[in-house]
Amino acid sequence: MPCQRVSFQIDTYPLRSYNPFMIRRATLVVMIALVYILITIVCSDTGTTTSNTSETTASVNNQLESGAPTYAQTCSTSTCHGAQGEGIRSDNSFKAWPLVGAEFQSRHPNAQIVFDVVRSGGERNLLALTDQQIYDAIAYELSRNQIVLKTR
Repeated sequence: MPCQRVSFQIDTYPLRSYNPFMIRRATLVVMIALVYILITIVCSDTGTTTSNTSETTASVNNQLESGAPTYAQTCSTSTCHGAQGEGIRSDNSFKAWPLVGAEFQSRHPNAQIVFDVVRSGGERNLLALTDQQIYDAIAYELSRNQIVLKTR
């Protein structure tokens, strides 16, 4: 049997002449990647700031002190949730849900849910409060439910 001749062909596409459009595309891709990396670094919370526990405790205590009067004036009243936040009963259920105890904790697992409930209500006295006043009152309310407050 005679030998057959085999020929190989090499793809010379990468070796072809300079293509300015491919260079621009590659440059654009690299620039987009670098911008993404830069944004990620700037926006990430990897700063070296350390929180002193005494400052954190003071911040939480200030929030509790600010929230107590707001809570007393707007939430813990006989016309809203009862004088002690125990809720207002109507037959076998609540006309106004309690703000303390297991019932409250099961219905409101975190501060954001409480905030949303407060803001979605139509009570005029609550609509007049700032977001910070509401969060302060919520912090006080959570502390009454023996929930440990932390800062971010």
